Amino acid sequence: MASLRLAGALDDHIVRERIKSILQRFRGVAASAGLWAVAFTAVGLARLPIYWLLGTLYPTGPGGLLGIIRTVTLNGAMAGAASGALFATIVMLAERRGDFATLTSRRFALWGFGAGSLFIGGANLAYGLAGRWPLGLSDVAWTAFYGVVGASIALATLRVARRHSHSLPTEQSGAPVPVI
Repeated sequence: MASLRLAGALDDHIVRERIKSILQRFRGVAASAGLWAVAFTAVGLARLPIYWLLGTLYPTGPGGLLGIIRTVTLNGAMAGAASGALFATIVMLAERRGDFATLTSRRFALWGFGAGSLFIGGANLAYGLAGRWPLGLSDVAWTAFYGVVGASIALATLRVARRHSHSLPTEQSGAPVPVI
């Protein structure tokens, strides 16, 4: 009877640890999505004065300039959140056996570049194929630019994580806590 209670307690412990691990990963994906959403929104809004100076910003239609700001904010937040969630998922799957101390900056930046450029490039391609606007060199340049933004966010995240990884608890085995 005591062995059955012990087995049940071990099963409960395993289930609790599994749920805790899943929630930690979900929190990592959500935090990454939020951070990237804010960064992509800021970059999108920072582009508006450049377009205004070049004379290519035409605040017409409902809402005028506020409508453009609202649209840029919403699109930046959605693309950033999707890119950030993709980045966190890639890191979680590709680097699941490592910890922050063993990750190379180059590989982390590459994951960030890919995630940062994928949704912007995909949206540009979809709009072009749908006939909403012609694809051009500008679309390629902005796709690469957002890839660089993604790589920058990834590197900044890695630096912060490495700085704080020394204060993180270790598992009972003494192994470092996994990446996300």
